Amino acid sequence: MTLAYAIQALSGVDASDESSSAQQKAFVAKKSYDKRRFNGKCFYCKKTGHKETECRKKEADEERGQVARETSDYAFTATSAMGKTEWLVDSGASSHKTSVRDKFVSTKELKMPVRTTIADGKKIRSCNGHRRIEADGRNVCHAVGCFVYP
Repeated sequence: MTLAYAIQALSGVDASDESSSAQQKAFVAKKSYDKRRFNGKCFYCKKTGHKETECRKKEADEERGQVARETSDYAFTATSAMGKTEWLVDSGASSHKTSVRDKFVSTKELKMPVRTTIADGKKIRSCNGHRRIEADGRNVCHAVGCFVYP
């Protein structure tokens, strides 16, 4: 089987036709699919070799309606009573706020402090804190970027 025969069979054009010669040249001249792989990492499934727009897992999840906005290893809520102060930790919260400064591993003043209006209408400024939390004596969680208020 020759290339000319394969092209003729696939295109359904007789080789004796003058236009078939032009079609054959056009068929052969077409650039084949560029098989170089994308070397980056997919933002959706975290695998290398394809982009999020080409992700088969994302496509399958969207068809099943199981697409989440963000992914995480786990989600949890926990409370801890520390004297009169009670902590409620929510892994889905966009930010955490507290007034218990001494329970933090470290705190630093923000260049642009966040101002929050509290219930009585006063505006208070915050600093940024990092808290180490032991959930059950074995697992440790870090609350980074908490807003600490006076």
